[in-house]
Amino acid sequence: MPEWIVMHEEGNCDLFPFYFFVEPWGKRLKPILGENLDMLVVIREGKMRECVVQEQYERAGRKVFESLPSAFPHYMERTDSWLGRVEELCGKLEARKGWNEASNAELNAEFAAYCETIQNLNTWGMMVTLMEYAKSSFVSDKLYSLVSKHLSSAGSKALPTQVISTLTTPFEPTFLRLERKQAALLALEKKRGKGVSAGIDALWKNYSWLSYGYAGPILPREHFELEVNSFSSLSEQALEEFESEESRIAGEQERLAGELKLTQEITSWISMAREFMFKKEFRKQLLYRAFAVVEPLQTEIASRCGLSLKQVRYFTPGEVSLLLQGSLDGSIAVERMKLVAYLIEGEQVKVFSGKDAELLESVIVPDKADLTAKELQGQCAFPSAKPVVGKAKIVMNAEEQGKVGVGDILISHSTNPGMIMAMKRAGAIVTDQGGITCHAAIVSRELKIPCVTGVKTATLLFKDGDLVEVDATRGIVRKLSS
Repeated sequence: MPEWIVMHEEGNCDLFPFYFFVEPWGKRLKPILGENLDMLVVIREGKMRECVVQEQYERAGRKVFESLPSAFPHYMERTDSWLGRVEELCGKLEARKGWNEASNAELNAEFAAYCETIQNLNTWGMMVTLMEYAKSSFVSDKLYSLVSKHLSSAGSKALPTQVISTLTTPFEPTFLRLERKQAALLALEKKRGKGVSAGIDALWKNYSWLSYGYAGPILPREHFELEVNSFSSLSEQALEEFESEESRIAGEQERLAGELKLTQEITSWISMAREFMFKKEFRKQLLYRAFAVVEPLQTEIASRCGLSLKQVRYFTPGEVSLLLQGSLDGSIAVERMKLVAYLIEGEQVKVFSGKDAELLESVIVPDKADLTAKELQGQCAFPSAKPVVGKAKIVMNAEEQGKVGVGDILISHSTNPGMIMAMKRAGAIVTDQGGITCHAAIVSRELKIPCVTGVKTATLLFKDGDLVEVDATRGIVRKLSS
């Protein structure tokens, strides 16, 4: 039996979203990389653990990495194509008034087409993700090596991590940056005495899915009203600067690159990393939008099958088709909601519950750490002018983000858009996994919050309430007291 290690943990999950990760990597990568990848997803009462075989994913990540830079345009072209199709699909589903008049066959066809589109996006969109996945950081390591050598030979005192963080920040706006720009514009109008109620309604309509995650819910209108009110405390100049964020980032990068006289090789890798980071985050946010807008269709399917929305999301798309045909007993959802294991191994996809799922759960290899350590080293994702000190808050999933107060140190295995509200409140962000291209790194730059990634064992070493110092510029996290 393979050695399964946990790569991602999340709460408030059901089986449905993981079909779009398990199936593409387990069945669709062989023509591209020469092999498919196994994956095990275990969900116990909503708590999910995504497990992989480290050596297998590292080998695949290396293959993608070694295909660069020549294959990069092809990866991005295919990703762009499917991003466009998923955006079109989301618009179509959002415009749909209801599904009650559709036949079972029509519901099945719509759902199958939806699933095929999302699968294709993930097949290509997650290709470059393999380079910074499963404890691998090929792109981050390559950039650090190139930039470090260049700065050393030039006699520069600039820190490699700070240079990389600045130059790889995408200047194309993600959905998060677009939402914040619009909220800032509304705050500016409010300061000038204009009414903003209709604008907040529009903000809610367009971005309520922003932290939907794998299973929702959407954000309430009050979230956007509070955000606009919070921005209203900023000066008019600060609010106006949101509008010029992209040009400011591009200008700063151009100035720094010219000042450091970067080589063509470094410039090429920086450019790839910047585009890779943007597409990675854009794809992830678009997926959460897609998971949110398909809810009405799933609700109608559930109703026809005598199930709740939650229950129907514990069936694979193929099983949903059988449910609609009346040839599958939906009562198995009850057992799956307690414990389910979704396994793809050797291109064979199987869903287990009960004792079979318990057996698979028992072979997951737990993480280990030196619990006597006082200091951990990671990578600078976004630097800080000085070390940040705050109370540690361990957040393994979006359900736990409420315990993060203003100025706390958010420590997680890895972050995702469902944690965005906690990330906004944090004084600094620390993750076990990831490099300069991970979600925490991208969002920390959007929010300008110090961040250290790839620390490996922070969630094991620290506990809630520990006083922690984060020197993000040097990638060092220290425990000051328990």
